Amino acid sequence: IVRDQSLFLKTLRGLVRVSCPTSFGVRYLGPALSGFLCAHPNLTAEVLLNDRVVNPAEEGYDLVLTDHPMISGQFQEEPMCDLALVACAAPAYLERHGIPRTPDDLQRHNCLWITSLPALRRWPFDTDDGIRVVHISGNIVANNAETVLQLAVAGVGITRLTDVIVGDALRRGALVPVLTEWHHVEPVPLYATYPSGRHLAPKVRAMMDFLVEQFGHTPWRKMR
Repeated sequence: IVRDQSLFLKTLRGLVRVSCPTSFGVRYLGPALSGFLCAHPNLTAEVLLNDRVVNPAEEGYDLVLTDHPMISGQFQEEPMCDLALVACAAPAYLERHGIPRTPDDLQRHNCLWITSLPALRRWPFDTDDGIRVVHISGNIVANNAETVLQLAVAGVGITRLTDVIVGDALRRGALVPVLTEWHHVEPVPLYATYPSGRHLAPKVRAMMDFLVEQFGHTPWRKMR
């Protein structure tokens, strides 16, 4: 039996609850979802923006977009794209405090990180002796990436965030990369995660496919 796929898509209905990192939601997910919902007028979406680890089963979300490791076996993960980490600072900060030339120089600099993710205080770098992990510190921190970005642009300190967050600031020169010859460039996968064993409703499957199509080619890396 040949089914009319367009009719199937138009009949998708109900609520899809999504959690994702703050900056990604503000900059990319929100605008993209407007097109998705226009194509599926019988669907509604609820979006939670935050920078903590969310358990989709316990908190009732259909999809969680995350770059944090989830509990193996409890969740299904489908890759959306890879994010690149960039260590960077405002030109004004570097003029006042100097440019770090080696990873160890960061211990003399004011560094910015997200408080809800303690692991982000450990910055790995490639050296001739293998991976060197620097434990950074600073005089101000915040609980979401967007605030950390604003602090960095204001010249408060050096930060290390994904390119989806800092890409625009880098393009306009508000931030410049540092330690590029040392930086550990292993990509950070961004996953769409949902509870393992749960039947994936057609409305959720449609949204996942849409998100992969929209973001799989990392549009934030394209020069404008």
